[in-house]
Amino acid sequence: MREEIQGSSPLYQLGALMIKLGEFDKAEEVYINLLKHTFDEREKGNIYYQLGHIKDSQELHDKALDYYQQALTIYEDKLSPDHSNIATCYNNIGLAYDNMGDYQKALPFYEKALDIYQKTLDANHRNIASPSSSIGLIYNTMGEYQKALSYCTTAHEIFQTSLSSNHPLLATSYSNIGSVYQNLKNYPEAISSYKRALEIGQSALPPAHPDLAVYKHNLESISKNESK
Repeated sequence: MREEIQGSSPLYQLGALMIKLGEFDKAEEVYINLLKHTFDEREKGNIYYQLGHIKDSQELHDKALDYYQQALTIYEDKLSPDHSNIATCYNNIGLAYDNMGDYQKALPFYEKALDIYQKTLDANHRNIASPSSSIGLIYNTMGEYQKALSYCTTAHEIFQTSLSSNHPLLATSYSNIGSVYQNLKNYPEAISSYKRALEIGQSALPPAHPDLAVYKHNLESISKNESK
């Protein structure tokens, strides 16, 4: 889950709006132009971060890493070690490595983000759920299923207290936990989790949303295996 950093200038906000609209080339043009006329180092860090966000959205993860690293260098120089911008940057560097399939490099960045959030936020703050979930998914991929279950459960409990009961992220969280239970061969719990993912997804997402197809496939696949 990618996290955001807020900038102060109207042009920065315009670029952020362009990103939300999927106008990535226009957003990049705004931020490159803004970078040329910005002399505040912290604001430069925010701009580099947004450029990384754009490249991640375009699936140019190596370029995203370059921008995130430039942002992180500025943040580490100008901000306190536990500042939320540093944690957010760590999280998104982890996400970029994760998207590139480099889980060994992603993991320590997620852990650094989680450490800062746990020190500075309430225990049920949603920002804690993001790296917790990501760490859990990496452990699931690496075959360390008990660790995966612990982190995914932590994230899920936070989502349950901080999101509406039919929020799409809650469906994703149920699906993640279902995958871990399936790998642990705890099929009843896996089926229960997959069913909840599908139920929430059907109430929260458009009928053609790709996540719905995933939830249906997961449930059908494990149900067939159980019936054999």
